[in-house]
Amino acid sequence: MPRGPRIDIEGAVYHVIGRGVERRAIFRNDGDRRDFLKRLAELSGAEDITLFAYVLMNNHFHLVVRRGIRLLGGFMRRLLTGYSTAFNLRHRRSGHLFQNRYQAVLCDAEEYLLTLVRYVHLNPVRAGMVADPGAYAWSSHAAYLQRRPPACLDTQTVLAVVGGKAAYRRFVTEGLSEGKRSELCGRISGRSDGAGSGLWLGGQLLGSEGFARGMVKRARGKEARRLLELGRAEELPELVAGVSKRLKVAEVVLCGAGRSAAVSRSRREVIRVAVLQRGIRPVEVSRYLGISTAAVAQQLRRLEESA
Repeated sequence: MPRGPRIDIEGAVYHVIGRGVERRAIFRNDGDRRDFLKRLAELSGAEDITLFAYVLMNNHFHLVVRRGIRLLGGFMRRLLTGYSTAFNLRHRRSGHLFQNRYQAVLCDAEEYLLTLVRYVHLNPVRAGMVADPGAYAWSSHAAYLQRRPPACLDTQTVLAVVGGKAAYRRFVTEGLSEGKRSELCGRISGRSDGAGSGLWLGGQLLGSEGFARGMVKRARGKEARRLLELGRAEELPELVAGVSKRLKVAEVVLCGAGRSAAVSRSRREVIRVAVLQRGIRPVEVSRYLGISTAAVAQQLRRLEESA
């Protein structure tokens, strides 16, 4: 059955889950994890995303985020495409790294934000990897207890509600005995979809019936039309124009049939920024530059060899 469009709404809080294809590892070493977190930090600022929590497991990750004026889908596309392309180059592999579609559960923040942050931070404990969430290096839990958390992470919203760092620590400790909660991950278990305060629209929404109806109404109205307009925004023209000006190669040549060394260097720079930094799909870059996807792949290999 085809899957419907996501409900992607400005100001909404989402629990995002990305899993490796066939449950394979998406992080093979700490270098992979550092690369993912670097991209997460950079893109959350560039895409107007508020990051409340994250955890990187071996074959999946969890994020708790609030969307700004730009689409969550654009942020995730750039994050996953950029990371998977770099991962494949590093590990000399090809093919998909992630399952075709990440999960994004739109949540009632007033009811579920604190619970979600705790649930995400306790993932390594539930998996038997550590006994104390503070002992796990690849989550944002420790940042909530630091004097100066990373700039990309919003800890103040949760700490203000829960009552400070000591109260947060107690809150997390109280959740240690809590098992898996399927509804927080968009999975309907043991009851019908939309029964009371729970999941709606096949797991896309988590909250009360009133909350769900309000979100659907927003998505079907002006918000939906505005999202479509934002979704058409192109990043490549601005990027190509910047590279053209900086490297002094005319855009018409850069996007044409030119084969000089200067043109090749300029295209490689466009591909580097577009694919590896911004997460734009190689096929989109090839179309805009007027070259084959094989040519883009060749430039990516050269970038990896020179790294």
